[in-house]
Amino acid sequence: MYGKCRLPHGVPAQDIVFVTCRLAGRPPRPEPRSADSQRRAAVPPLLSDERIANLFVDALRDGERLRKYDLHAWVVMSNHVYLVLQPHQALPGVMRWLKSRTAVRANRVLGSTGQRFWQRDYFDHRVRSDEELASIIECVEAHPVTSGLVAHPEQWPRSSAWHRAACRRALPLSRIAA
Repeated sequence: MYGKCRLPHGVPAQDIVFVTCRLAGRPPRPEPRSADSQRRAAVPPLLSDERIANLFVDALRDGERLRKYDLHAWVVMSNHVYLVLQPHQALPGVMRWLKSRTAVRANRVLGSTGQRFWQRDYFDHRVRSDEELASIIECVEAHPVTSGLVAHPEQWPRSSAWHRAACRRALPLSRIAA
């Protein structure tokens, strides 16, 4: 029965939402706390594959560039992703685009074309206040820290925290002070 239910998605268009997507056939489990335990995992954590994780990050950022949504925060973990975004169209259409785009490309890289990549559904939560938004962003970006994978959010390369820090590092000091 796992993964066969259909969740209602009653988030009004233009509202900020917190979304969780999980890989198909991979029930929720704690993130491995060390490289050794990750290698011993029975089900391969496909999003730990740098090729697949980068493919997802590229698609995620393409969606923002194509004005499908505004990204507020995101993190790619081994078997799931957390997103905080404000869609510019109905959320089910945005998620269908993002999941199909990444599944087709990931399966092509993995040589498993036609295989289910994502769970059929996703979980969403409408953000109701600025305070809640700040709290959710902090939790999303801190997830690799609370999972014991890094000491600081900016150290996890598959996250908005890392990308924001990388942009700051790339800017000349005169632009940062402005």
